[in-house]
Amino acid sequence: MLRGALFRALPPWMPIPGRHRYEEAVRSIDEVVYQLIEQRRRESGASGDLIMMLLDMVDSETEQRMTNTELRDEAMTIFLAEYETSSVTVSWACHFLTHHPEHLAVLEQEVDAVLGERAPTFADLPKLEYARA
Repeated sequence: MLRGALFRALPPWMPIPGRHRYEEAVRSIDEVVYQLIEQRRRESGASGDLIMMLLDMVDSETEQRMTNTELRDEAMTIFLAEYETSSVTVSWACHFLTHHPEHLAVLEQEVDAVLGERAPTFADLPKLEYARA
């Protein structure tokens, strides 16, 4: 995505490998995000998701709400920043755990004790103190 964004600044007549694939990916993502925005605009009530929170925001100076394009840009910025941060964190955690099996053993014991055989939920997070650390 980063390379595509950088190459997007170049003139459209310049042949860039992967440009078409990047543009298709952007169109696909835009289609999904714009559909979510329209869906949330039609819904009433608070869902608590990112799009709904952004829809509820009002500019304190102009008292205007964001346009669909602004909502899309904000959502994508937050999503991409979160994705990168999370992926780097998970990568470093995996690297650490592979080099320190004693910590991996403690983590596995905690997960087994808290979760047993079931999938984790958000309610489990406070109980997974070692994992959170």
